[in-house]
Amino acid sequence: MPNNTRTPSPTTKESFGERVDPARPFTSDQLPRLRKTNVPFTGMSHRVLDPVLLLVDANRVLTTICAKADYRSIETRTTLEEAVDAGMIRAFAPRFLLQEVDDEHLGRFVKPSRSLNRLQEARKLLLPRVELVDPPDLSSRNIEALRAVDPKDVPYAQAFEYRKLDTILSLDKHWKVTDYPVWRAKDHDIVKTLRTYARAASEEIGRTHFLIASAGLTVAAAKGVFDLVRRAPPALQAVLAVAAVLGVAHPKSREKLQEAVAALGEQVLPHISEFFAELEDKKKEREEAELLIARDLKPNPHRLTLKEHAYRILMKAQEPLDLHELERRIRAEGAKTRSKNLGPYLRRQMTDDQNFVEHVDGRWAARLVLTWPGIVAPVRFEESTK
Repeated sequence: MPNNTRTPSPTTKESFGERVDPARPFTSDQLPRLRKTNVPFTGMSHRVLDPVLLLVDANRVLTTICAKADYRSIETRTTLEEAVDAGMIRAFAPRFLLQEVDDEHLGRFVKPSRSLNRLQEARKLLLPRVELVDPPDLSSRNIEALRAVDPKDVPYAQAFEYRKLDTILSLDKHWKVTDYPVWRAKDHDIVKTLRTYARAASEEIGRTHFLIASAGLTVAAAKGVFDLVRRAPPALQAVLAVAAVLGVAHPKSREKLQEAVAALGEQVLPHISEFFAELEDKKKEREEAELLIARDLKPNPHRLTLKEHAYRILMKAQEPLDLHELERRIRAEGAKTRSKNLGPYLRRQMTDDQNFVEHVDGRWAARLVLTWPGIVAPVRFEESTK
């Protein structure tokens, strides 16, 4: 049987045992860690885009499973998977998704080069990255419009409204009867752009940290040598001074010193130039991707309550926040409120809501939603409660 499996591109990374390009040591997977790391010696933080809260329709999940099954290595990640792993997307779906990607549905995509077992393997690796939601039986104009054309879309619409998500990833034309923001196949490939942003931002931040840390360590080393000489006995200082003068004054030693400096420059300067050029390229790449994302990511047209703002912010943060930081981010989002001190009000609102978790140190987090049964999903943070 001919092998029709698709070979991943050289830039595609694998989840396990992947080969790292020495020229690009900072992969997109490192972005969640890098975004939390301050610039060495300065304490300044990098501005990184928040993740997109994305509702993934079953048709896009199925096409992604098929694409993953067609890769030569089942561990090779799809664009959606890498964007999720990089922290640029949090993917959600209603529990109803499990019925639409079961073995019966997968069987429709079997072909000579793509077995059911291969599809099941791809599904097992993909679905832990999709967080399942059990929405209440909501009703709205958009939900009822969908119910009239395709009742199977109703759980997805309810999940979208319940979790106040940013946008929907779908190939379905039925979403046109709503005013939800939908990323369709014909649109600009925003998921790929989010992955591009993650790769470029990781390289930019990683290289910046390396550059500043190297410069700081060089200065610290020079200062250490200077301090060591300054604290040396006067006799030793005199010997070192004479040796330095003779080394520079003697023609042969001066010539060898110049040759050594020239040889070092020939070996090091091209690499330094290449390093800065690559850093500038990644900065431009990140800025271009950021403009495309800002263009295509439309704000939620429905007004949110303060508690809904808080939940969205905590989901995007993917880590616990204290009330002061939560209040700052709510106000930065443009939330309308007359209160000058939101802390006590937010605490009262979140204390009795099961969607929020208060940690022992007083920080708050969004409770994790359901995931694929029988598979342990990546832990985003510890849910420690009082």
